[in-house]
Amino acid sequence: MSAKIEKISDKIGTFGGIFQTIDCFRNLGLDKLVDNTLKNRHRNATYMPSDLVENLLSVYCTGGSCIEDVNIFRSDAFGRNSECRFATF
Repeated sequence: MSAKIEKISDKIGTFGGIFQTIDCFRNLGLDKLVDNTLKNRHRNATYMPSDLVENLLSVYCTGGSCIEDVNIFRSDAFGRNSECRFATF
């Protein structure tokens, strides 16, 4: 028995399709819905409310047990992806 391993994309990682989940979140317009519903509390806010929801979604969908698990994402593949913004919790 043999198996063939083929590299299909550079976006393949250990996060079980989380990039696709975030893309779906954005393509459905949920990021705009969250931002319009939960307005920024400060004009100089670094993160939009949708960034925080994406962080929580990422933790939940990858089996994280606490919000501090975002730090793992920040230091791994997500940190190298310019489309992902991580809040400091």
